[in-house]
Formats: sequence, structure tokens, C-alpha cells
Amino acid sequence: MSTLTPREHERLLELLADRAVGELSPGDSAELDALLERAGDEPGYEELIGGLLLAADDPGEGDMPERLRSGLRSRGERLVADEPAARIGPQTAGGGWVGWTVAAAAVLLAAIGWLRPPSAPVAPSGPTPAERLAALESEPDTVVIPLEGQGDLEAAGRAGELVWNARLQEGFLRLAALPSNDPSDLQYQLWIFDETRETYAVDGGVFNVSLPPTGDAVVPFEPKLPVGRAAAFAVTKERPGGVVVTDQSGLVLLGPVQSDG
Repeated sequence: MSTLTPREHERLLELLADRAVGELSPGDSAELDALLERAGDEPGYEELIGGLLLAADDPGEGDMPERLRSGLRSRGERLVADEPAARIGPQTAGGGWVGWTVAAAAVLLAAIGWLRPPSAPVAPSGPTPAERLAALESEPDTVVIPLEGQGDLEAAGRAGELVWNARLQEGFLRLAALPSNDPSDLQYQLWIFDETRETYAVDGGVFNVSLPPTGDAVVPFEPKLPVGRAAAFAVTKERPGGVVVTDQSGLVLLGPVQSDG
């Protein structure tokens, strides 16, 4: 015997549809919960909705009552495995399902809206490298160091510049003439020569260059070790992944830091 009246069947569909489009009031939500609890024992209800949910490719978990969800899934699995075509269809008035198959698409949409978790909010994107560069340049203790071409780029003359802030220990390369590289063949590596260190330059990291159609390539960097007093910056061509110590044979850019004196 049906546990829901024809009017309650219709009302349940309405509430599911409202829930799917986000128009369910708190009062209606309580009514929907009550109808769903009662509908858990409705002959044919779980088979129909369970089959529709499986057809929707397992949309996920939500806050539908666990007992009802388990019943939908288990009976829906049996439905699809045994006789999917015959069982998803209208039943007789005695079974309580007149009119439900006509609304199957609406029920499916509502069920998916119920069970699928809400999409995670898109995190606001941070500032672009160009915006970060502009912010760094606005700091009063930031210095801008011209980079001159070396080796293969010697004829290029000034090939870019480096923006550096010792207090913040961060900087940017702004490159105009450094050729684009194939990362599987070689990568560029930045080196910082620190007057407070007796041996070896500080690694500024490896990077790739793909020059935009217009404008310069902007590359942020942070030294791997604290830099006390930078005397010069250099860029070399190295094997993919970079090296621990460079022999400077692949030197392509050099930028001495002007002393205060």
C-alpha cells in the first residue's frame, strides 16, 4: 500500500525541483525531509530513483538521510544489474507511481542537485608577476641592475634588467633578448655573487623563457640562501634541472651592482 497520497507524490516532485534550483525555503526543506523519510518505504520509489542516480554516473554524497541513500543505491544496483529496461517505467495506480515516469527527468535533475556536493568556491587569483614586479619596484630600497649580453648574446648589448630588494630577499628578471629555451635540452639559471661569501655564487633558481609576442619576459626569483651584499648577478645556460656549482661556460647575461661609493 502506498505511504504517500497522489498529492504528496506531486508535492515531493515540486520540492525536489525547488531544491535542485536552490529555491527551497527552510520550511519547505523540513517538509521535504519528512516526505523523503516516508517515501523510503514507498513501493517502486527506490528502484526508480536509484536507477536514475546510477545512470547519472554516481554523482556523489550529500546530506540526504543515510537510510534512504543506502536503500536507493542498493536497490538501484539490483535494478540496473537485473533488468534495467523493464523496471524503470510507469507502474500502476495501485503501486503509486502514475505520472512519475513522465517527470523522471525532473527527478533526476533534482536528485543530482541533492547528492552532488556544491562546487568549491573559486579562490581569488593572486597578483600577476607583472603586478608583483610593479609593487617591488615601488619599494624605496629596491635597485634596478642592467643586464648585458655575454657569450652568445654579447652582440645584443643590454638584454634586460634585474630588479632586486635585499631587505625582502626577492627580485625579478625582466628579459628582452634572452632566446626561448627547450626545457628538455637546457634551462637558464640565475647566480648571485655575494661579497659576504668567500666561495661559490648563491643559486637564484632555474627558469625557462618563452617570450611573449610583445613586451618582456618577467621571471620572479628568490635566492636559495640569504644574500648579504650582492656584487653581481649572472645568468648561465645549464643542463635541465640546473647545477649546484656553475663553471660559467654558459654565461649569457651579467649585471654588476654599482657600489654606493
